Amino acid sequence: MPELTIAKTPDDGDAVAGAPFDWTVVVENTGDAPATDVIVRDVLPAGVAYAANAASFVFAPAAPEPVLTRLDESVSATDRELSWKLSALEPGQRATITIPVTPDAALANDAELENTAFANAIEQPREVEDPGDVGVRRESDARITKAFTEDAVVAGERTTFTLRVDNAGPSVAANVVVTDTLPDGLLADGATVEPGSPAWGRSPPAIRR
Repeated sequence: MPELTIAKTPDDGDAVAGAPFDWTVVVENTGDAPATDVIVRDVLPAGVAYAANAASFVFAPAAPEPVLTRLDESVSATDRELSWKLSALEPGQRATITIPVTPDAALANDAELENTAFANAIEQPREVEDPGDVGVRRESDARITKAFTEDAVVAGERTTFTLRVDNAGPSVAANVVVTDTLPDGLLADGATVEPGSPAWGRSPPAIRR
């Protein structure tokens, strides 16, 4: 009789919000007869993006190679299930499925992504399953540049300089504080934020003299 086992990794793994990583599912027939019409399911958690048909398959031994049918690889907000059918797994043969995903860049620090993979066959209708979970952390790369609009400043006349703050990611940078200390001899009389910029805690920005 065939006997399917399944293992999903990483389990208790680590990921960065906004950066791609792979989940791996290994389905193996440890029995002494072929497992036919093997169905593998994986339900992705909310908070990760997946490109349709991006999963890749490796079979060991490679021959005879099962016929692969991609049953459902279109992920939406309401349908998170991926599913595939393998025509058969021979005794001792295993299928390794690599599932590339990208966590949302705005996921919070310490967010948990949990999901479970399942497999069954005609000869083994009861599903075997294995969970995998990943802890998420944020990594952002905030950068700032400062530029004057004039090459030279005339004493007593108004001048303007611009601060540009960028985030090279991959995660959302939250609660960004921008501070600019003016040198002696310059007096700030206002500040504006470019339309379309992220929301600021103070509008207009605070000026301290």
